[in-house]
Amino acid sequence: MLQVENVVDQATIDELFSIADGDASFLADLLLTYREQALTILAAMNDAISRGDRVAAGRSAHALRGASL
Repeated sequence: MLQVENVVDQATIDELFSIADGDASFLADLLLTYREQALTILAAMNDAISRGDRVAAGRSAHALRGASL
């Protein structure tokens, strides 16, 4: 059976919830915004890789890391 690990661990979710002052709606909006941005960045990275553009792929990787911190 395929096992999938959580993408964000519970400690991180708890910390984000605390930062959001317990506002679940705000936290949900934050996570949805991150997901949308990450998907856009990943699409750009995939495009750059398929074109063999290492510089653009590196920029996309850097942008994804920055959005993930």
